[in-house]
Amino acid sequence: MTEQRIAPIDQTITNSSLYSHDYSKPDETQHPATVVGELTLWDRTVDWQTRSADVETFFLDNRTLPACIITGNGQIFGVLSRKNLTAALSRPFGREVFIKRPVYLLADVIDTTPIILPASTSIAHALRLATSRAGETCYEPILIDTGASIALLEVHVLMAAQAILLEQALIAKDELISEVNRAAADLATAQRIAEHEATHDFLTNLPNRKLFLQHLQSILQKHQTSPTWDCAVLFIDLDRFKLVNDSLGHDAGNQLLREVAKRLTNEMDLIGKEAGDITLVARLSGDEFAVLLAGLSAHKAAGIFATRALKAMAEPFYLSSETVYISASAGVVASLAGYDNTEHVLRDADIAMYRAKRLGKSRAITFEPNMHVLAETRLHKESLLRQAVERQEFNLYYQPTVTLPDQTIAGLEALIRWRSNGHLVAPGDFISIAEETGLILPIGDWVFREACETSQSFTRSMPSRRPVNISINLSQRQFAHEKLVETMQKSALYFGVDPTMITIEITESCAMNNPDRAISVLHSLKVLGFRISIDDFGTGFSSLSHLHRLPIDELKIDRSFTANLGHSAESEKIVGAILALAGSLGISAIVEGVETANQLAILEDMGCKLVQGFYFAKAMPRADIEVLLNSRQPFMH
Repeated sequence: MTEQRIAPIDQTITNSSLYSHDYSKPDETQHPATVVGELTLWDRTVDWQTRSADVETFFLDNRTLPACIITGNGQIFGVLSRKNLTAALSRPFGREVFIKRPVYLLADVIDTTPIILPASTSIAHALRLATSRAGETCYEPILIDTGASIALLEVHVLMAAQAILLEQALIAKDELISEVNRAAADLATAQRIAEHEATHDFLTNLPNRKLFLQHLQSILQKHQTSPTWDCAVLFIDLDRFKLVNDSLGHDAGNQLLREVAKRLTNEMDLIGKEAGDITLVARLSGDEFAVLLAGLSAHKAAGIFATRALKAMAEPFYLSSETVYISASAGVVASLAGYDNTEHVLRDADIAMYRAKRLGKSRAITFEPNMHVLAETRLHKESLLRQAVERQEFNLYYQPTVTLPDQTIAGLEALIRWRSNGHLVAPGDFISIAEETGLILPIGDWVFREACETSQSFTRSMPSRRPVNISINLSQRQFAHEKLVETMQKSALYFGVDPTMITIEITESCAMNNPDRAISVLHSLKVLGFRISIDDFGTGFSSLSHLHRLPIDELKIDRSFTANLGHSAESEKIVGAILALAGSLGISAIVEGVETANQLAILEDMGCKLVQGFYFAKAMPRADIEVLLNSRQPFMH
């Protein structure tokens, strides 16, 4: 039988019924014996003719001793156990007989055939050998040879050790089983979590793009076999989300995305069965969401949901201490007819969404095949615009602001032009692309530096003329940039420009999107000396409570009101009211878009002091405007 090597038993069962004695040292009291020579009772050497009474005394003095090993001439002679001694003494006249006998006559009491096992014997194997002896001897002690000593071990101790080990093994087994079960449960939980995370957005807990496309694929397959059972897909993108992220930080942006997810899900729940047999709201990435509505009336359901969802997005969002207003644009693929690829469905919904943005945002547009051409054209223009930024294919043109009634130049507005392949591209054809792609930031930096250089150049070339103020437009994305103030300060210092000769123009909607931040940024610019102007005034939703807190120097009245002067009494009242508001606040007012003599006359009657428009001059290159400034002549018509 294969034996398992474990720690020696005499080391394993310590402080129990285990004792050892070193027999490697010769006994100096040794003397010849006719039978077995001297006897060693455990660790005491006695004469072989000593009475057995000394053995009894020895046991009585060592009550924890289970037995003693008896040796003769250095050899194991036997083992006298306490059990055998007790049995001998319990016989009739046993004590009297026992104590009178010499030790060498104890052969009928001791075990004459002790089992001697090596210390490497496993407990289980030792136990099997000990209990395999026939009769009462199976309960006698056994000897464990450690090489240098002999260890004495009772079978019942061995059995106890085996029982302890078995119990420990069973406990370990139960613990192992329990641990395996826990590990299996943890693994199952981890797998469920991993599967959920693989198919859901971590921020909003909505299905992600992968799960959305899986559902769409399943519906597309069903549609191919049952064409009347259709599906509509909406691609929703938040308007001005980048502005919120840049101005309020990513935490606020994440909070906004969670709130948007809740509103979209809530709107889906509210329309219930009208939404279709199968509905799904997913977050694709960033501020992009997708909605799936499947059933017999998917097209109708898409219209209902789009209307409700866009209305919900227009409601104010309360983010910690900030109130934020945004909107959303949606592209709709109203049917799966003609599609065999889910990515193409999502692509076309995306194209329709961008069409909605270009048409003014906050609306839903259904995809039409001709939009592919528009998308490809736009993509090509974006590629050209990126090259233009690298090659600096831009020029600044300048349009004068004119004083009334003397019609002299009061200032200039810097307007960017893009010269692409020898042709000028108007700002309206590329600024929206620059905004969406982020290219507006490097373009805006270039505009500011170029305007600063122009201002300094005019000051040097026309020393006798009063310095002319140059106005520079900032987009929403520029205004939201965290390093705006620092960048402008560095550029002004680099070119040696007096900041009071630079006017920063932001739109009314840009200022009102986050009034508290706008006030803080504009104050910082004002402290540096820059003048502040609110452009396109009257088209936004200004709150007078915020307006009077803004450190502004002028208002620019939007050209849409000027166009109706002489045709609309309402427009005249609005222009008059804004001029009066500016006067009461002690700031200037510039009326944009003056193109006719009649418009000019009406404005002069209103007491307007500053105007701008094609009636006086279009935007012109730097060299032409320099000639105009040098002439110092008023505009004469």
